[in-house]
Amino acid sequence: MNNIKNISIGLGLALLTLACGKDTGFENPDRFAQVYMTQAYDLPNIKNLAIESDAQPLYFGASFGGVNYPSQDVRCRFEIAPDLVTTYNAANFTTYELLPEASYTVESLEAVLKKGELSSDVLRIDVHTEHESIDARKQYMLPVRLAAAEGGQYPVNEQLRVTYFVVRTAYTELSKTSWEVASFSSEETVGEGPDNGHAKHAIDGNPDTFWHTQYRDANPAHPHYLVIDLGSTQALHGLRIFGRSSWAPGRPLDIEILVSDDEVNWIAAGAYALDGDVAENEVSFIDNGQKTIDGRYIKIVVNRSFTGSNHTCIAEVEAF
Repeated sequence: MNNIKNISIGLGLALLTLACGKDTGFENPDRFAQVYMTQAYDLPNIKNLAIESDAQPLYFGASFGGVNYPSQDVRCRFEIAPDLVTTYNAANFTTYELLPEASYTVESLEAVLKKGELSSDVLRIDVHTEHESIDARKQYMLPVRLAAAEGGQYPVNEQLRVTYFVVRTAYTELSKTSWEVASFSSEETVGEGPDNGHAKHAIDGNPDTFWHTQYRDANPAHPHYLVIDLGSTQALHGLRIFGRSSWAPGRPLDIEILVSDDEVNWIAAGAYALDGDVAENEVSFIDNGQKTIDGRYIKIVVNRSFTGSNHTCIAEVEAF
């Protein structure tokens, strides 16, 4: 039903917009005109934003639909509508949280739809994704409502009055260009062939190769560890750890992560329980109460492996 309604709205506005500027022969063509938010077509309007120092923009404005161009300026006033988050969630069985007010700045909430034009100036809301109030694990909503269109007496299309911005944030994966393996507990240099099993294969960018702890000439027990040198101090928020995709036994299960700037003094980034039934696991330091840890070295300590295996194997490590 919603799809049919949206198609009807779209066709209606498209026809009205196409008619603009033509001699339609209608008496008093302004009676067919409406003001609306183009961004409201997407319900919700999902924005995937990178967590970085630069502000990430949300753009919006007013548009005009009718059988002619607006005959005079229309002053459009917008507003942030926090109350609509609860209403939207109740109607759509969602659990969006209101985007924290401290995490964004608004340049302006007024725009003019000028006489003879179909779109207003573009307005923007800058989202500061690195702000401490932003939690990358959550999805936020920020409803922007076209509160009034003054001048010309053009009505606002009620079905396209509100843009429901949904903000999803994600950390950017760090480049591995300067990464090196600094140390490790053991590696299998024989049993997995000449181009596999070594610790370096945990960071080579190839998910089909892997680091495997030693088992041919010795069989060391847990804990196993791998230390990665990032090449320079980085702001770290978490890791993605990939076990072997084709063989589940030995995938890391219980791990600890430590971060250091000198490979001597270590900061505990938390203990994590991974899911051995899947190859990829992601751990975020915020789950351990620390959003960001600065460091050059990452130490992954594996205390237990999947299926009770005495070994461990990691196909790839990524950091963000």
